[in-house]
Amino acid sequence: MNEKIYYNVDIIHQAISNNKQISFKYFEYTIDKEKRYRNDGNKYIASPYALTWDNENYYMISYYEKYEGITHFRVDKMEDIEVLELKSHKEEINIAEYTKKIFSMFVGEEETVRIQFDNSLLGVVIDKFGKDTVTYKTDDNSFMAILKVELSPPFRGWIFQFGNKVKIVSPEYVKEEFVEYLNEVINCY
Repeated sequence: MNEKIYYNVDIIHQAISNNKQISFKYFEYTIDKEKRYRNDGNKYIASPYALTWDNENYYMISYYEKYEGITHFRVDKMEDIEVLELKSHKEEINIAEYTKKIFSMFVGEEETVRIQFDNSLLGVVIDKFGKDTVTYKTDDNSFMAILKVELSPPFRGWIFQFGNKVKIVSPEYVKEEFVEYLNEVINCY
């Protein structure tokens, strides 16, 4: 896997240096932790701008025409990368500001938590915490994950974005702090 990542990074650097677009396949994991290609297995075409490292993963920051804007892709989930003859789309972007906005993390107290997720979020959990994350089926629609996290505003925001598809199960004080946080948000409205 590491060798594949270095190979991908090298190809992306070549494209950036030569101001060229790339094509690649992009995958996610199924509930069985098997690869499933996005975009119906068709290749993505993007203009790479930079590579960044966050939380032990390389990300390619690029212009993706389908979204008509800047987006990022995990390099380890990219396969069959090819440098194209097409010139890169140029978009004004402050890479440092983008990475700070997208990947910023605050340090908090570390804790092991049990969180129940809707099955549709398995790929998100694997993306964030790795394929070796301890998970088990709780029912036909959900699974439990045992995660080591930093209790911080980004953690609460990360959980909050999934709405009713996620539930903190334990420890109890983490649940209570999250409910308190939700009540503070509600009281703003």
